[in-house]
Amino acid sequence: MKEGAKLLVLAALAVLAAAIHRREKARLGRSWAGYGAHLLGLDMAGAGRKAYLDKLRFLAAFLVILVHSMEGAASAVLEGAAMSPNSMPPVRWFLLTGFSGVGLCCNLLFVMISGALLLPWREESVGAFYQKRFSKVLIPMVLYYFFYLRRSGLLSFSPSSILDGLKTVISGPVELVPHFWLVYVMAGLYLGVPFLRWLFRNLPDRVFCGMAALIFIGAGIKTAAYLANLGFAFDSFLFSWTGIFILGYFLTCPCSKKYRPLILMGGGVSAVLVFLLFGLRQDAAAVAANDSLLMMLTASAVFVRFVMGEERRTEKQERSALGRKASQNLSRSVPERSSQNVPEHSFQNVPERPSQSLHQRISALMRGVMQVIGRYSYSILLIHWYMLFVIVENHLHIAPGQLPAALLPVGILLQTGAALGLSLIFAVIFDQTAGVLALWLWEQIIRVIGRCFRPPTR
Repeated sequence: MKEGAKLLVLAALAVLAAAIHRREKARLGRSWAGYGAHLLGLDMAGAGRKAYLDKLRFLAAFLVILVHSMEGAASAVLEGAAMSPNSMPPVRWFLLTGFSGVGLCCNLLFVMISGALLLPWREESVGAFYQKRFSKVLIPMVLYYFFYLRRSGLLSFSPSSILDGLKTVISGPVELVPHFWLVYVMAGLYLGVPFLRWLFRNLPDRVFCGMAALIFIGAGIKTAAYLANLGFAFDSFLFSWTGIFILGYFLTCPCSKKYRPLILMGGGVSAVLVFLLFGLRQDAAAVAANDSLLMMLTASAVFVRFVMGEERRTEKQERSALGRKASQNLSRSVPERSSQNVPEHSFQNVPERPSQSLHQRISALMRGVMQVIGRYSYSILLIHWYMLFVIVENHLHIAPGQLPAALLPVGILLQTGAALGLSLIFAVIFDQTAGVLALWLWEQIIRVIGRCFRPPTR
């Protein structure tokens, strides 16, 4: 009876989720195909969407899985090597450890993307912002946290167990979900966004550049102190994740353009130093990762590269549009020639151009994949740990460290691709079922609260 009741509840929830999607489809006036494209984020390219942010989200989601895969492979290489106490680790270990260290810039990219999106001024009340962030950030985080707890046997559907689960979520990430630390960092940063917007709204460019310089200088002094095995007692919120959050916005502003060559050069040098430090120092995570100046410059250089690529693409599109407009104006000024005076054979030898080349199709496919992964990058960040270590490694037995040395890079890419693909599939299904139901419930709660506090009318 208990199992039958569970099935009935699941069936009722499935019907409710389908009804919610049907209502949303009708509201948008889409066909089912168009609504599916909307859910996947494939119809947002023309709505002021910044393509470089989709690319950065894709890169960050890919790197966060790739880093874990390389770390696992490096551990396997070290365990498999017959080493004496004073011997050096294998070269493969140095390469994997160094590249995984550089790949940790993915954490900063997630934070910078959020800063670039949220800190620009917009007319939005504090309450509206918090309500939107709660639905887009906290609700999915709680749902995925509950998923991990449920799969580990630490959560049931009883009220007391759900309450204990909420207490665990409030307490922060545990060993079960160590990767959630970044989500908690970003959630804390979002609290200050409405007030930072007012700060940056009228902030002069020169002052903003000075703030960015202070962030880099302070992080540099702190990193130098850690490299010298010293403490740093003058730490500031600007020298940590808040500063990285602000840098994401700064690097998209016109006032940062003149500093781009310096950032790109510093990022290249920093990436090399990060690579070396992770291979040579045991405390590399403290001196070369996260809020280290070296990692800040590495992530900033990557971010700037994508911003510059977007600017070049926009300029090219504008030039093409001007060229087409000039051609149209020229064609209108030239009188039409009668086709009777043109020999018939002149039409016969003109080859038909294919509507779309193979290169264009591949490019369109890659853009679509990046848009979909970018759309679900937050959920991929939440679920990738389970897909990588439980599904891909334990159940599918795709473990690069068990392959021969020559096939190690192939195994890493195969494991990363499988985990990324499975994470995306799960994220789409989970977000559009459990996520939709939780969001609908949240909206009903907000509606009821709004009615309770609404002043009575005569």
